[in-house]
Amino acid sequence: MKMKVKSSFFFLLSVFLSVQALKSPIVIVPGLLGSQLEAKLDKDSSPNFLCSKKSDWFILWVELESAIPGVDECFVDNVKLRYDENTKEYYNASGVEVRVPGFGGTDTIEYLDKSYAASYFNTFVKYFERMGYKKGRDLNGAPYDWRFAPDGLSKLGYYDALHQLIEDSYNRNGHTPVTLIGHSLGGPTSLYFLINYASPDWKASRIKQFISLSGAFGGSVKIFLGLISGEKRFTSTGRSLVTRYATRTFPSYPFLLPSYQLWKSDEVLVTQPKRNYTVHDYEDLFTDIKDPNGTRMYNEVRNLVSSFPPPNVTHYCFYGTDVQTVAQIIYDSFPDQLPSKISHGNGDGTVNTRSLESCGLWKDKQVFPVVMKSFSNVTHGEMVTDKNVLAEIEKLL
Repeated sequence: MKMKVKSSFFFLLSVFLSVQALKSPIVIVPGLLGSQLEAKLDKDSSPNFLCSKKSDWFILWVELESAIPGVDECFVDNVKLRYDENTKEYYNASGVEVRVPGFGGTDTIEYLDKSYAASYFNTFVKYFERMGYKKGRDLNGAPYDWRFAPDGLSKLGYYDALHQLIEDSYNRNGHTPVTLIGHSLGGPTSLYFLINYASPDWKASRIKQFISLSGAFGGSVKIFLGLISGEKRFTSTGRSLVTRYATRTFPSYPFLLPSYQLWKSDEVLVTQPKRNYTVHDYEDLFTDIKDPNGTRMYNEVRNLVSSFPPPNVTHYCFYGTDVQTVAQIIYDSFPDQLPSKISHGNGDGTVNTRSLESCGLWKDKQVFPVVMKSFSNVTHGEMVTDKNVLAEIEKLL
């Protein structure tokens, strides 16, 4: 009898361990503003006496002190990008080095600041750790420089690193295919990777599924705020009319403008006393807000995923809905005042429903399943913390 009990115990243990080993490893691609940035300074000048000109590496994003008036000017001067007309490339500001810490781990996407106030993927990571996942083994993060649009990340070597991270995760977990999870901008960034940097054979063996959480595949009306009058996304963004001068240098912002494929030509998205703007008036908009580089940046990124090419892997498209989301922005004074009125429509509070649901266009473009699921009253940020969303992901692993 004892032998039978002992044999049964070891049999059940071996079954348990084999099931544990079959869990699909997770690789997370975060969204806009969703990765820490570190900077090192060796500058000849600064915009304010409060700003340092020399420094060792420090957290540039998120640094809560940058909300202080005057200090926000330092932040803008350090985080902005410059464009070289000769090389057609983007560079950091003169005398500034910027790096993205923590690639492969999750610490720098769990919290975006050193005081642990700006929580992001922490709840998500803790949830799957309770399932038996271990950071750095089968639970990995792929943070990136979110100032760049998806094409710019290729020049930074991001997709090569992401490809290797997935390959390593696959190998160290018994050749178990990986689950790629992209939140917000991480959705189209993951899509760009799967289209351009992953062969069909490699995807078939290495990628179990691609899960997008509030994927901003068709842009967002709310992104206009960051470009026109500024928007406070975190307390650390300081004065919005100051910080807009940084966001206007980031290609990621024009990339996230509402898609001309999803919005009709007569739908007014921004209005001011002199005129209205639709998806076909972006060049005029950039001219009117005195952003001469905006049109060039938009034309460079507008077609990266505008035709909604399929990822050609099994895709689960999860998104929030029934949350008031910016649909039209109205200015009485333009562009140097905050909006006088904002009209709302359906979405997740950040991304409009039609953009979130654009992944449904893949159903007729690929043989792999495309499964869409909405979560009522779950906001854009809550998609990585909501218990029902996490439970659905758990089922897929």
